[in-house]
This record gives sequence, structure tokens and C-alpha cells, in this order.
Amino acid sequence: MQLSLTWLPGCLRDAGLEVLEHPGWQTRGHGDMGKVQGVLCHHTCGPLHGDLPDIGVLVDGRPDLGGPLCNLGLGRSGQVYMIAAGKGWHAGAGTWQGVTDGNSHFIGIEAENTGETSGPRAEAWPDVQMQAYMRVCAAIIDHIGAGVAMVAGHKEYARPLGRKDDPSFDMVMFRAGVARLIDAKPVAARVPQKASGAGVVTIDGLNVRSNASAASTIVGVLFKGDKVDVAGEVMNGSTKWLRVAGGYVSAGFVDVAAS
Repeated sequence: MQLSLTWLPGCLRDAGLEVLEHPGWQTRGHGDMGKVQGVLCHHTCGPLHGDLPDIGVLVDGRPDLGGPLCNLGLGRSGQVYMIAAGKGWHAGAGTWQGVTDGNSHFIGIEAENTGETSGPRAEAWPDVQMQAYMRVCAAIIDHIGAGVAMVAGHKEYARPLGRKDDPSFDMVMFRAGVARLIDAKPVAARVPQKASGAGVVTIDGLNVRSNASAASTIVGVLFKGDKVDVAGEVMNGSTKWLRVAGGYVSAGFVDVAAS
């Protein structure tokens, strides 16, 4: 039986990630996933060297817990390993944003890292791996239409609190990085545009945003009477946005002349 996460490798490749498909991933899992609502981040606690030396454990499990133990593996090189299209035993007891069955509703990512911050096995996170980790999470969250709050660390989800300590990095900073990646992806690239001509701003203090969304970063401000060249239009839900120099503005506050 083919399981439901068959879209995942293509989604990650579209985000520019290198994905290696472990044989049999399409039918591997403890049954199928439920509705995917987010991502659960882990580290492996494995060997100090190698890209993903724990892949055998992630696929086949341990004596006390059968595999697969996650959906994705992430090597130190930033390579992504597709492990299971179905449910993996990675979450255990816990809760995050109202989700209490993490195995069914969170895509589990096991990133190779000892997880230790002192002593002979202490390991910093390589920049290439951390950037890939954020890009994986951003691609998944963007695909399922969830907010960055649905990127959780196992240490945040697990109950009782303190039961888990992975991943070893700051999840607040990590989510901020994921948010920046999503914010930087132009909505206009994903929907049809049409040329609109020129326009005049009708209010003072019109925010220019990095993306066609009121939640995206403000990159500039326009004032009543300012003239703008409109390169195109894009719909985000029921709201129309205009592509102008430097970003996007809400169409409701620009008088667009006929081209």
C-alpha cells in the first residue's frame, strides 16, 4: 500500500534541497499518517562522525522500538533522506498547539547530531545543516498551509516537560529563521499575475511588504500622492495585492490608471 507522504520529496526538491530516497520509503510506516499539521524536530544522539550513520536505526528501529522512527533524516551535509511515507514512532507522549498524537500529525525529522553541548562528544550544528533544517521545515509548513508555530522541538512537545531535550538548539530562534525563509518566498511566483500599469497612493503610511501578505515584513512606506509603477497583481485569499518596486502593497489603497 502506498502511503500519503509521497508528495514530500518533490516538495523538498522544489525548495532546492538534495533528497536521497531510501529504498522502500513509499510503503514504509506504522500505518498511514493522519492530516499533517506540522513538523517535529529531533536530533539523533548518534555517532560524532559521518553524514547520517544512524540511518539504519531510523529505518529499522531499536530493540525496544520498531522502525521507522521518523519520516525524514537530515545529514550533517544538509542532504535529506526520505525514510518513510507513513507514520514513524518519533513523538511519544506529548502535546503542542492542541496536537496530542504527534506520530500521526507531525512529520518527524531526525537530524544527525550527538546532541551534546559539552564534553568529548560536544557538537556544534554545521551551518549547512542548520540552513537545510530550516528550509525543510519552511517547505513543509508552506506546503500544508500552516504557521511557523507548527514547527516544534521534541523537547517542547514531550510530556512531562523535561522528558526530552532534543533538538539541542534554540527553537525560538529556529522558528524565526523558518519564518524568514517563508516570508522571502514571493507569493507572486506561485499565482498568475497580470500587468496593471501605473498608480497613485491614496493614503499616508501605506506599508510596502516583502510578500503579498499583511503578515510579511514591512520593507518600506509610501504616502498619499506617491506614484508607483505596478508590475502585476496577485490574489492572496480574497485580498488583491500589487507588485511595486521593492515589494507588495494592498491594492485597496492605490488608484491604478488604465494601462
